[in-house]
Amino acid sequence: MDPAIQPVRRVVDAPPTSVAEVLSNGWLYATWVVGASRIRGVDLHWPQEGSSIAHSVGLWPALLSDRTFVVAEDLPRRLELRARALPVGQADVVITIDPADGSDQ
Repeated sequence: MDPAIQPVRRVVDAPPTSVAEVLSNGWLYATWVVGASRIRGVDLHWPQEGSSIAHSVGLWPALLSDRTFVVAEDLPRRLELRARALPVGQADVVITIDPADGSDQ
């Protein structure tokens, strides 16, 4: 792993299936992605691999409109995204859901 990449960990009092439900609703993207200010559109097959969300990032009047793409999906365990805000940049995001008790629920 690149030493500049610092994982962020959060403990959520919810089963992995409930977390996956939130991640599967593309219209909620701006509630769990830092910097996303609004959602402009969600592919019908989100979060299947290759699908995307059209979003804007930043604060008005300095908004950038771009897309986030699903690179890989294995919910309720894992979701890999490529979040873009071009020309500023893009980020690869890997969300891993690990139940605290070691179960799959």
